Amino acid sequence: MKLSSIWYLKLRSIFEPVKDNVINDWGIRKNEKLDSLYQKLNIMEAIRTKRLKRAGHAWRNQNPLLYIVLEKNPTEKRPIGRPRMRWEDRVKNDVEELGRVNDWKM
Repeated sequence: MKLSSIWYLKLRSIFEPVKDNVINDWGIRKNEKLDSLYQKLNIMEAIRTKRLKRAGHAWRNQNPLLYIVLEKNPTEKRPIGRPRMRWEDRVKNDVEELGRVNDWKM
């Protein structure tokens, strides 16, 4: 299946660069390789995996600003309407779907 150039840009951001061990350098994946990966892998599974990796990185980070953003409750007035799903809620849902512990922050 031939995809448009916008799809290839999105797939490159999802599947990340690949390291060439021969020349010891990083490079982008070619369209043919992206086509084969797109056919084999569930895109939602790839997105969930990346989100969980970022969550682990964020919680291990020692940055005090990041701690404030992740741990503190906002004090400003909320907008009207249904609140958008937070990144933290999505990570929590991913962990629960995998059947892991509920306290994923540890």
